[in-house]
Amino acid sequence: MADAGLKKRGYGEEIYLTPLYERAESLLSPARKMYEGIKAGKSVEDFIKSFS
Repeated sequence: MADAGLKKRGYGEEIYLTPLYERAESLLSPARKMYEGIKAGKSVEDFIKSFS
């Protein structure tokens, strides 16, 4: 519904919903993704670079 409503507005804002769809598919919040990455040996600096 949100996607359809934003498309009707015509400002291209629906692209901002893409990360939410990805999170819903993977069932991982950014915090959980970071926690799992750090557990697997990824550094905090890696996450800072990927989010910037």
